[in-house]
Amino acid sequence: MGFVLFYRKKLYQSKVTGVFKQVGHFFGGAHETVNILTSINRATAIMIPQSHDKIWKYGIPISCVIVIIVGVAGSWHLFDSTAIFFPFLFDGEVYFTMFQGYNKHPEISDTRNAVIVALVSPSISVPLYAIAICFLRKKWKIK
Repeated sequence: MGFVLFYRKKLYQSKVTGVFKQVGHFFGGAHETVNILTSINRATAIMIPQSHDKIWKYGIPISCVIVIIVGVAGSWHLFDSTAIFFPFLFDGEVYFTMFQGYNKHPEISDTRNAVIVALVSPSISVPLYAIAICFLRKKWKIK
């Protein structure tokens, strides 16, 4: 409860909370991009092992740049926004929910961006993993 009393006024709506929200969105997009790149890496290791090292010699630096670009692309509009910590009491414990405060880019929907990321990542990763499994089953002659 001391956290709430001390930080309530300081963190209620400020640039600091906006940074928290922006960082959260950045890492959400970056995480899903890493999932896709990991599935590509594993698929190339199984499907074309003779070229895997050559591909990923250049693929790793390129992948790092892609992760940063995708993370920033999904969160750039939050750099100059604020967010609001909303404390609420449940079962005798204090919890915090973060809402977007002032936004200079209301035409950009955080929810829409999150849905796109949540749908695109599995739609790429799952087929790659399935293809890699099929290659392994064929290689190991498993029916």
